[in-house]
Amino acid sequence: MKREEFRNLLKRGIIAISPVYEKGIGDVTKIKLEDGEETIDRNIKTVVENIAKTFMLDLTESRRYYGQYLDKKKNIPLVYNSDNIYIVVKTRYPIGINDGAMSYVNCKYVKGSEGGVIKLNNGDEIKTFTSDRTIRKNLKELNYILRDLESRSV
Repeated sequence: MKREEFRNLLKRGIIAISPVYEKGIGDVTKIKLEDGEETIDRNIKTVVENIAKTFMLDLTESRRYYGQYLDKKKNIPLVYNSDNIYIVVKTRYPIGINDGAMSYVNCKYVKGSEGGVIKLNNGDEIKTFTSDRTIRKNLKELNYILRDLESRSV
């Protein structure tokens, strides 16, 4: 997929990025959009890195910065810009090495969570293996991130 195609996905509104096993293909990435879904024949790590490239963002540096800022070592949110901040939730158990288990959900589409299920503004749901407490904690961190982005943009 080319960079322009990722820009098009961003314009369509990325709600969630999830690793899935596609029968006959293997490990692929499903992107839930405001207007539907797209499947990309690449693993989730590659897709997330390619989206970062469309923002001209060094993902390693972003994770290092927000890991220190939030005092976290794991499950650091993906911060592309103030409209594209993704929390990390576990949505599957990997069956092989290098299989991703974590999905990324855009915070601006999250309405709440109940029983490990993330409820979205459009009425859809995303089933996770992440506790409600952790999801709420991750969403609370959004306020800190937005404050930091605002202070650095001045």
